[in-house]
Amino acid sequence: MEFNVAEARLETDRTTFISYSTFKGNTGYNNTRGLLMFGQQTFQVKYSEFKDLRNGLSGVLFYGGKKLSNVTKNDFIHCTEGIVTVGAGFNIIDNSFLDNFEAIINYDNIFNSLIKDNTITATGPLGTIDRTYQSPIQSAQNYGIMILGGTNSVVEINHNTINNIGNPILLGNTEAKLKCNDLQNNMLALYGGTNSKINMSNTLGGGNNMASNCEQFAEFDEAFNFEAHDGYNAFDISDQASCHTILKQPEKILVTTCPIITSGSLIDLTSQRADDLRHARAEHRDHHDQYDQVGKTHPGRNRRMLFS
Repeated sequence: MEFNVAEARLETDRTTFISYSTFKGNTGYNNTRGLLMFGQQTFQVKYSEFKDLRNGLSGVLFYGGKKLSNVTKNDFIHCTEGIVTVGAGFNIIDNSFLDNFEAIINYDNIFNSLIKDNTITATGPLGTIDRTYQSPIQSAQNYGIMILGGTNSVVEINHNTINNIGNPILLGNTEAKLKCNDLQNNMLALYGGTNSKINMSNTLGGGNNMASNCEQFAEFDEAFNFEAHDGYNAFDISDQASCHTILKQPEKILVTTCPIITSGSLIDLTSQRADDLRHARAEHRDHHDQYDQVGKTHPGRNRRMLFS
């Protein structure tokens, strides 16, 4: 079964079972939506292909109020947004995303949700961070998983492989648990935006994430909380000697950031404190400070933190 641009998009609010189907637009990103559903009780999509679409699979879930589940073993290729959902929640398991601008994006989930065993990658050259911008996220040319908003719910991001992507994981106003993800060989592995709560701690059910050979591991911009203690995460940095200075607006102050590497997890996330400016000094550029202190981001701290 094939649905193409001439037949327009398929919308369904009834019990739906789709398998071995192709939803295809014109070559290149365009304004055609593939499959649209409305949060109905039963919805299953397997072994299907979504290619050259604005939205491959869209879920306006707040209408019916049910989670987007049973979406597995599908291919999303060269879409502006592979899967996009609004409301309720989702279980997105064992899908492949290739050359999408945004692979998975969710707004305002209210149920605990799961993103597991997916592969997200791109074939084009990986971009680099333009340090003339205030924020490294502005240099991202594509995105893996974006979770924006969530009420009394946790998103578990588990056993995904995300490589050669500008920003693999972007979180804002949500709580997420990251476990056993391969986030290697990307530009900016993790972005924690406003009020995001990020758990990469083994003692709290997260951890064991690989994020080596990324130009920068993470940026936290008014994130609420980050836990990585006993996380057994690998945050190896490709260039341990690199430091950079940016002019922060509107305060018009210079902020210098340098690599902070530990044997298991990022330990202290307040490198701009007066007692932690040793990281900005050349004589300390190769120090691994995993034995200095155990810490986390301070809730509500209103500043951007950059970690190379």
